[in-house]
Amino acid sequence: MAVTKIKESALKHAEEINWSPDHIKNGRFGKWLEGARDWSISRQRFWASVIPIWKCECGEMVVTGSIDELRAKSIQKITKLIFVRHGESEKNVLGVLSNTHDKWPLTEKGKEDAEHVKNKINDKVDLIIASPILRARETADIINAKMNVPIEYDNLIAEQDYGLWNDKPMDHLQKFDKDYQEYQKNKHDVETRFNYKFGKMGESRQDIIKRIEKFLLETVKKYPGKTILIVSHGGINAAIHRLLHGSSTAEYLMREEIDHRKVDEFYLDWSGKPFDLHKDVVDQITLECPKCGLEVRRIPDVLDTWFDSGSMPFAQLHYPFDNREKFDKIAPADYIAEYQDQCRAWFYYLHIISSAVTGKIAFKNAVVSGTILAEDGRKMSKRLKNYPDPNEMIDKYGADALRFYLTTSPVMQAENLNFKESELAELYRGIFRMLWNSYSFFVLYANIDKWSAQEKPGVSSNILDRWIISLLGQLTNEVNDGMESYNLVKASRAFVPFVDNLSNWYIRRSRKRFWKTENDDDKVNAYQTLYTVLVQLSKLMAPFTPFIAEEIYKNLTGSISVHLEDFPKEGQGAVDSELNNEMSETRKVVELGLSSRAGAGIKVRQPLQSLTYHGKQLNRELEAIVAEEVNVKMVQYGAGDPNTIDLDLRMTDELKSEGLAREIIRTTQELRKNAGFKVEDRIHVHYKTEDNLLDKVMVEMADLIRREVLAYDVISSDQPLEKSGEYSIESGKIWLSIGR
Repeated sequence: MAVTKIKESALKHAEEINWSPDHIKNGRFGKWLEGARDWSISRQRFWASVIPIWKCECGEMVVTGSIDELRAKSIQKITKLIFVRHGESEKNVLGVLSNTHDKWPLTEKGKEDAEHVKNKINDKVDLIIASPILRARETADIINAKMNVPIEYDNLIAEQDYGLWNDKPMDHLQKFDKDYQEYQKNKHDVETRFNYKFGKMGESRQDIIKRIEKFLLETVKKYPGKTILIVSHGGINAAIHRLLHGSSTAEYLMREEIDHRKVDEFYLDWSGKPFDLHKDVVDQITLECPKCGLEVRRIPDVLDTWFDSGSMPFAQLHYPFDNREKFDKIAPADYIAEYQDQCRAWFYYLHIISSAVTGKIAFKNAVVSGTILAEDGRKMSKRLKNYPDPNEMIDKYGADALRFYLTTSPVMQAENLNFKESELAELYRGIFRMLWNSYSFFVLYANIDKWSAQEKPGVSSNILDRWIISLLGQLTNEVNDGMESYNLVKASRAFVPFVDNLSNWYIRRSRKRFWKTENDDDKVNAYQTLYTVLVQLSKLMAPFTPFIAEEIYKNLTGSISVHLEDFPKEGQGAVDSELNNEMSETRKVVELGLSSRAGAGIKVRQPLQSLTYHGKQLNRELEAIVAEEVNVKMVQYGAGDPNTIDLDLRMTDELKSEGLAREIIRTTQELRKNAGFKVEDRIHVHYKTEDNLLDKVMVEMADLIRREVLAYDVISSDQPLEKSGEYSIESGKIWLSIGR
């Protein structure tokens, strides 16, 4: 193939292709294309597509471009069968089983079906062989108005014999015929259905196979090399496919309902066997030399397999000889994907052949991956057993986790990946556990409160609600941007920080809104916001993690499937960039405050007096969040280094008491958990302590303790309830007992 003649055009068209990653364009692919040379497409092998050239001793060569062209030139006789099913008949509309010859004529639609098929067939037909059943005869007559050829009727291709079910509606049989009911019980057992005798006295599908086999042999023997139109029934089409193409039993059953307007073509060789274009068959074909009259044989060479691969888009439609309009609608392909070595193989050959045949690109976008290697950097090897069993990985972590691990990895940027189970496990424990816990948290409290989603929810004024909705809009834009540019890594990696923000900031900061007993607007807004986020997040994640997205979406919405929903569009949801930045600054201040606490060895449960931050000033709502997170009484702004904060570490008796109260709350919550109480259970708390400070805290901080642990009361009493325990808190000991 003279590649150098089209090289300049191929280079020009290559500029239109989008690559992911983009460095492939002028790198691995572009450099290879620049060095393109002429291509020898012939090979001395057996299993490959034959080169359709017959060469005579006199030097004359004959090239064929299709089976029909080969039939016309072949000395051996190749018979062509064109199959059509009869048009729609009255029995099809009424759901009747019938092989009666003179009943159930075509409907008006059935006549239109026949007219459609008549205009669809352009072959020069020598003969029509039709089923003697009325609907097939009528169809054959309509088609023959165009062809004007002899018609034969053959009982071998008649409708299957339905026995005692003949001329009975299927709904009637289903109600009253035990034999038919038994047959229908085997709806999913294809082999039993295949061998079932219809109506006790009728045929099985195996019987039909036998008579069609006889029909094919007789037809080839009687009409060798002819083009014959077969007008028959769906079951006959299924039987021919079974005999000539080896179709499965399941496919056989589907083909019984072949469309009334479909046209099938079959080729039979001189012995009645299916004719195909494999080397062992084509090499038996000889032609007559048009120059000297000698019998000529095909040259022994076959095509380079890459020529096959590169020709696929055109060859499947026999373009440019046929289907030009259909091809123009589907070409070029929107995208293809393969690993990096295909830059000088499949990607290259597709582009070269398309440049030669169409003068256009073969594909608009290409996703190029790297190679997955073993953890030690060597190739994965069954002999070395240097990789974990993929089935075990899926059983252990789930298909979603494995899929997401790969789409977020360097392998999707045309780089090599050393597969590490530890990284997969970390991903599973990270984003997947956080996502599922977020979903479980919502379901738990929504069921407790019997909350249901609102059709037209209002807009929440809560700053956390506004922030997470804004972040969801930003995520939607980022995912769409990555997907539209075929950058799967960019799109998939955007989920990790979002799910972290959802779980470790939004839900953690909003827990008390779900816990509180009164169903006020703030609580309703919290439910609606989390519901909205989880539903849209499941839609966004569906292409990346199809199973967990399906589970969450179906359970929340009651819909059939998330995969049947429209993908969220870019711009679908307002993005408040200023709020997003302010919340990021808030989290930064919190991180600095917690780091300062840790450096001083002071637990977060111990309140402190104040924190002073620098940089950009936050509003009151965000400062309140900082105060709660760092557990300080006051947050104030001051000039200074934005990367530092000032934390007042001085301790007062009041602060010390509240810190002890927080320890008691934590201990009581652990006791609740160990007792197996439900999160919504309200409890009684009894305590006893000899420590004066702890006793003082239990009295003075009783309201705080009662509110935080959902208690009716906090009473000094040594009467045990359902679950009890003695605990050391700071320097003292306290006995606690709880019950519902």
